[in-house]
Amino acid sequence: MLTICLLLPLRGLCLQQVSSAPAVNPSFAAARRSIEIQGKNFPDPTILNVNNKWYAFATRTIASGIRVQIHQGLSDDGILEAPALVKSGSTYFLFFSSGCFTTEHYNVDYATASSITGPYTRTASPLVETGTGGLRGPGGADIIRGGERIVLHANNGGGRSLYTATIRISGTTVALT
Repeated sequence: MLTICLLLPLRGLCLQQVSSAPAVNPSFAAARRSIEIQGKNFPDPTILNVNNKWYAFATRTIASGIRVQIHQGLSDDGILEAPALVKSGSTYFLFFSSGCFTTEHYNVDYATASSITGPYTRTASPLVETGTGGLRGPGGADIIRGGERIVLHANNGGGRSLYTATIRISGTTVALT
């Protein structure tokens, strides 16, 4: 089993505050202030409210909490990151990136569970990988608009760019539409 992230019950904590210039300039290079939890770094967080209790998932975190395991570990070059958690019906979908973002092996995968604490069962193949829609090294995904769209970044030959696609969640499966 591979450990992707740490689950922490939150008590009114602001994890990160980001501000930017007006929407005319879409750059987010402006002021950014991170907030630590228990004195530890909390990178790539995803937050979900379950029964009026807030939970946060993140990678590479040492703070106390419940470690969530993903079954069916596949080759990831030892890297799992950027969790994004959504609930559809009674199923939790934990999206994540695996592999190194500088390679063509970086991808977006997901695992499902009936409880927020798991166990999570990983899908047999990535949702988005090199070649999907002409993308190279896609990753760092998030799910928006009530689970209808996926936003991710991919290599554009000279850096990384932001991409979006429509998805459909049905039962325990996710498909690009």
